[in-house]
Amino acid sequence: MKTRSFRGSPWSLTILTPPGDALGPVLARQLQAAGIDTVFRNMQDAAYWDAMSTGNFESAVSFHCGSLYDPWQTLEHMHTKYVAAPGAKEANIRALTRYNNPELTALLNKMEASRPSPQDPEYMKLVKEATRIVLTELPWEGFNQVLMRLKKR
Repeated sequence: MKTRSFRGSPWSLTILTPPGDALGPVLARQLQAAGIDTVFRNMQDAAYWDAMSTGNFESAVSFHCGSLYDPWQTLEHMHTKYVAAPGAKEANIRALTRYNNPELTALLNKMEASRPSPQDPEYMKLVKEATRIVLTELPWEGFNQVLMRLKKR
């Protein structure tokens, strides 16, 4: 793969990666090939999680834990109770999106008060609506959204 020179490129991006993560260099190389001045910073655990939990990063490779049993356990990380002020540390390390959607929170509260069952039509209605909101708004922001934001700079 041939890469371009980035001197004077209007787009630049720094990607943080946790220790031992091999995805950062690959993503950086792919973005460089597309003309985006990209670097990755492989960080030690403490520094990486501090940057993640305070929102002090431009882009990062991370993960989102979920549940195979109960969708609430996956979606719960986007509850408004986890929204921290800008620059403040998040209380829940799995809830790094700082997503604030009262409609989703109301659905999550109802899901939490219910017994999870795929046979319960009311519970499944809550799951489908909560999932629709999350997939429509994409609070974790994938690289396609990052690239669109860079394009607007």
